[in-house]
Formats: sequence, C-alpha cells, structure tokens
Amino acid sequence: MASLLKTFFLLPFRILIFFWSSIFVINGCKSKEKNPVSGYIKSDKGEVIYRGAFLGLISIEDHTIAEADYATFSILNRHYAKDKKYAYYHQYFFTTDAATFEALDGNFAKDKNHVYFKSSKIPEADPATVEFLPREGFLIRDKARVYYQNDLISRDAGHFVKLGSLHGTYKSTDVVMVTYNVLSEADPATFELIDSSASDSYFKDKRRVYFNGMEIKDADTKSFAPLNNSFAKDKNRVYRYDEPIKEADYSSFEVIDETHAKDKFRQYSTGE
Repeated sequence: MASLLKTFFLLPFRILIFFWSSIFVINGCKSKEKNPVSGYIKSDKGEVIYRGAFLGLISIEDHTIAEADYATFSILNRHYAKDKKYAYYHQYFFTTDAATFEALDGNFAKDKNHVYFKSSKIPEADPATVEFLPREGFLIRDKARVYYQNDLISRDAGHFVKLGSLHGTYKSTDVVMVTYNVLSEADPATFELIDSSASDSYFKDKRRVYFNGMEIKDADTKSFAPLNNSFAKDKNRVYRYDEPIKEADYSSFEVIDETHAKDKFRQYSTGE
C-alpha cells in the first residue's frame, strides 16, 4: 500500500521531468541557425520570421515580418535585427539609422543618434557615452544621466553610487533607488545603509527608516540597529522586516540565525 501511494504521488513529478526532458531533446535536434527555438529565421520561401518562445525554451508562435527586406536583413542577436530601412525588436519594426544601428544586448541598442530600450527611444540618452552599470542588466548611464530601462532616473551620473549588495540599490544627489524602486520621499543627502556588517536591507535618512525600500513607521532613526537581514531593534521596539513584533520581550530578544530569533518567552521566525 505504501509503495502504491508513493508511486501515485511521484507520478506528476515524473510526468513533468519527462515533459521537460522531451523539450530539451526536441530543441537539441533543431538546427540552431535555420530552425531556432526562438529568434529570427530567414526562410527558404523568402520570408523573415520571428519565432517567440516561452521562457526561451518552448517555441510558441511564428510571426512573419512583412516589412522586412529579405536581401539586406541582418540578424544581430535573438532579439534584434536590421535591414536597409528598419531595425527590429522581435517582430516589431522601428526607424533608426540602419548603417550605425547595433545591439548592445538583448534589451538595449543604439545608433549614432539614439539609444533604445527594446524598440523605444530613451529620451536624451547619449549613444557615444552610454554604458551598462556593472552587474545591472536594466540600468545604463551616459556621461550625464542614469536610466532604468527607458526611464530617466538621475541627471547626476557622476555621483550615482552603489549602496550595499542589493541589486538596483543606488543614490545620487537627486535620487534614491532601492531594488530598482525610486523612493521619492527619501532624502538623498542623508540616505545611507545603516550597518553593512549586519544587513544589506535596512536603510535610513534624517527622517525615516526603511526595509528594502519600505518605510518602517514610527521607527527611531537615531537608535535603529539591524540585527541581521530579517530582524532589527530601536530604543522602543523589536522589528521583523518592516513590522514591529508587538509581543516580543525587548530586553531578552536575540537572533538565532537569519530567519529565527527568540526571547525568554517565545521563538520567532520570518515565516510567522
């Protein structure tokens, strides 16, 4: 009986493994140049096709690009292409300077006049000086400005600095960004990571304390101290993430590890 139940419960997982294995076998048998899982195809019939894929693994739909000039169509990567008249992002065409158009990665491109996020021009971005921020896929800057995707984030690229190790967490003289979210109420001049030796998640400025960009209501900025990435204290309360633990015994509260803490009455976890 136990063996039968085990077989029954494992069946969906075995089906799933078989399904994904089949996909990889099928995709592995395809010619990556002539019949890719996703990307551009120049067919033997003189058509240009963009093939979309689910999670980059399963081909789901082919789009014939009627505007494409077959003879001059050049594939730049899986996401960008160009011909003598247009540039292309997936199946969508847009007007550029074709001679100088180049893909920077799968989401950004440029020509001599503009920088593009997917197929949209990024206002004011300077193609001559544009560059990626290190290890930040959707943040770029030029000599004067910083952009997140195609949104202008800062007009002071020279002072745009990383705060801690969280992706998308920076400040400049005119902006604070935590995990790619701009904190419009934060004060850039005084905004800081409180204690990098204890946590990369707790920040403060002269008026507020934040957990991963979320304001911690009524927290005391002067005494606030992270205990790790999940728990913190100020002179009045104990906190789990951005919320006070109302039942905690302040004087005996201590952390056990990143996800657990205790006082003389109770134990606490981040799952509660």
